[in-house]
Amino acid sequence: MVKSIDKRFDAKCGPKTDSNCIEWKATKMKTGYGFIRIGPASAGHILAHRYSYERTYGPVPKGMVVMHSCDNPSCVNPEHLRVGTHKENTTDMVCKNRHGWRVKTPWQKLDSNDAKSIRLLRQQGFTQQKIADQFNVSRPLISLILNGKINYSVQERGTQNC
Repeated sequence: MVKSIDKRFDAKCGPKTDSNCIEWKATKMKTGYGFIRIGPASAGHILAHRYSYERTYGPVPKGMVVMHSCDNPSCVNPEHLRVGTHKENTTDMVCKNRHGWRVKTPWQKLDSNDAKSIRLLRQQGFTQQKIADQFNVSRPLISLILNGKINYSVQERGTQNC
């Protein structure tokens, strides 16, 4: 007999922690977010915190995400969850300094100091390709920085939107 998703979900939740988080104890992504199969293998999976929110409060409106007030990606306590836009979620992440920007994460090649150097080199007459070669990045990335499409100074501007 196949257990219902609610019974499987409940079996994969730990007890409340001191911070009232309910930790997901089953399979997690590298980022710490849990997930659960929603039916037969062909039916796919759902993020555990999203499932927790939906079973408590109802469907998440289209285009919205489920956010954690506790900043614990493994938490499935519906009291710690709310819906918001992608922009609200990103703003929340930046305001709480939970992002890897300008911290030289493995996938990040440039930081705010590099962006300043890139602008200076361009003012000195270097081509975008020469600058790209110097920083070992693509020419389109240099163009995006020079045209203000990528802003490496979000953290440096402070928290005026928080």
